Amino acid sequence: MNWLPPVKELKKTKKAEAIFNALKESILSGKLSLGQKLPSTRDIAKYYNVDKSTILEAIKLLKSFGLVETTIGSGVIVSPVYPNLPFSSSIDIIEKTEQKEEISKEEDLKFYFLMPEKNLFPYNILKNLLEEIIEEEKENLFEYKDPMGYLPLRKWISERIKTNLRDVMIVNGAQQGLSILCQLFLSAQSKVLIEEPTYPGIIPLLKLYNADVSTIPIKQNGLCISTLKHYLSSPFKFLYLQPSNQNPTGITLPESVRLEIIKNLPKHQICLIEDSAEPIFEEKRTIYELDPLKRVINIGSFSKAFIPGFRIGWICGPEELIKKAIYLKALQDLQTPLLLQILIYKFINSKDFIVYLKNMKISLKKKTEFIKKLLRKYFPEINLNIQENSQGIWFPLPEGFSSSYVEKKLEEKGMKVANGEKFFFQKNQKQYIRIAHLNSTEEDLKNLFLELKNVLNKAPEKKEHKIALII
Repeated sequence: MNWLPPVKELKKTKKAEAIFNALKESILSGKLSLGQKLPSTRDIAKYYNVDKSTILEAIKLLKSFGLVETTIGSGVIVSPVYPNLPFSSSIDIIEKTEQKEEISKEEDLKFYFLMPEKNLFPYNILKNLLEEIIEEEKENLFEYKDPMGYLPLRKWISERIKTNLRDVMIVNGAQQGLSILCQLFLSAQSKVLIEEPTYPGIIPLLKLYNADVSTIPIKQNGLCISTLKHYLSSPFKFLYLQPSNQNPTGITLPESVRLEIIKNLPKHQICLIEDSAEPIFEEKRTIYELDPLKRVINIGSFSKAFIPGFRIGWICGPEELIKKAIYLKALQDLQTPLLLQILIYKFINSKDFIVYLKNMKISLKKKTEFIKKLLRKYFPEINLNIQENSQGIWFPLPEGFSSSYVEKKLEEKGMKVANGEKFFFQKNQKQYIRIAHLNSTEEDLKNLFLELKNVLNKAPEKKEHKIALII
């Protein structure tokens, strides 16, 4: 059992979890091959000097992640297919990127989540659509359907992104899309390129697969192209980018930069995962659409325009890749709920949606202008770089302030913002907070910036520091 790594400082209360992490490391690093049989629980218990019940608990965790299977006559084996690896705050890797969401009041979260404005959503229209769908579909809603997704919705997406219908599949949100693609592309030490800061949902996935990650910094005017070109010159599995309304910075890359990225991609490799804004917000052509050699996979969701809890998203890519992706999705959940797919399709094709979207854009523009006024009043030293359709503020803190400190002080006042640390792969950046603003009133925003000003004025290590803001 020389493939078993030692477990240092095994704590009594976390023995099973520590052994789980050790076994997981052996599987994902390739020391244990797919389908290989594990030693008996007695032998593993003897190796770690623990009782069998602790090993059984560790194996139970491995099974919950799909890393191992129990077979008749063979005992416990490594799963023959790389599993979907969900998030769990009980696992060490996830704890390092854990989002602290244990908030006592829902009201405290208005500055935390990037969510559509609840006050604008037409709930009565949604209710009527649901009744209409149930009456029309009836027993169809109770049957298993094509795991590729609801055909009219797939067609709508294919027309917006200008691709073939067979190249589109529906998933349970863009997060599932990322998870499936990581399963397809990654093994231990696979080379991956990501922008930084980046969407925090991809960070635990890359760490769980032990990917070798290189980061491309995002500057005030966008992605650092010189750094990107440097990394693209060496072999890698994929590059992950959010070219439109990037989370957390809000930056949208101009088409000239998108074309420059395409120009430098390897010629014969599917290698770019483009996490795009919803096509209803997308005013620039996607990188997927611009690339004539079809080296790009486009993923997205309706979360920023529609109810995020519905978890409806898509993957667009070459037909052969979609066939593999749909197989992995079917192993996970068979299909995305049909009722929700039909509901979204009917709503986005209605006149009510046009009105809703118009009101949403008007509200967003008005709120952005109000935020600019507040920032000029409370933070006149800040240079503003306004980004259209940005739903959050990527706020750089002056030197001497940590994001954890500012986050804590604001939370004490019932104002929960996103700690900037979680948007970085390496935890050496602590100078940002992200402020969501769609579900806040002007009074809420005024109170937040006033309190933020007070926090920065009272901090003992405050220094004069001119900072630039992206919203």
